[in-house]
Amino acid sequence: MASGGGGATPEEQAMAIAEGILARLPNKILTGPSHEGEIKPQDMTPMSIVVIQEAARYEKLVQVVRSSSRAVIGAVQAARSFQMFVLADIGSVLVRPGVSVLTDVTEEVLTSMVRGRIPAMWAGKSYPSLKPMAAYVNDLLARLAFLQVQQKFVMEESPPEGVYVNGLFMEGARWNIEESYVDESFPKIL
Repeated sequence: MASGGGGATPEEQAMAIAEGILARLPNKILTGPSHEGEIKPQDMTPMSIVVIQEAARYEKLVQVVRSSSRAVIGAVQAARSFQMFVLADIGSVLVRPGVSVLTDVTEEVLTSMVRGRIPAMWAGKSYPSLKPMAAYVNDLLARLAFLQVQQKFVMEESPPEGVYVNGLFMEGARWNIEESYVDESFPKIL
């Protein structure tokens, strides 16, 4: 059945989503030591161990996201070439019983992408999230970027006193730049 809208098919939408995700995923999460055995004993701190362990968890998730996205792209491309092959030889039946372009898992990922939901395959390896697909991918990329930044801070030099904080929101207080501490907020200034 032909659609009158002339828009992309659900398969083409899923392929575009998968290509967009693959284009945005980093090739490697950590640029330095990727497991605890690669850290020098003098550089081994609780924070460096946490960063490496979290990066290992995210690496597993990214592998699942990457492989399933590639599977969706491959399945859509295979379906296209198969349809063209069938159209080129209309006189004979070219479909064999039991031959499927999509596996059940790939079909679930494709359907989830089109519906804007996190695929179950990803959720099994992921942190808990109720976000729709686009927001989830943006959040995942932000988390990966955060890990990359944290690795630089952890491996270079930690502060002699205190901790690094990113994205802190304070209400009723302000950061005193001259004195480098939290101070009372100025009246009527947000």
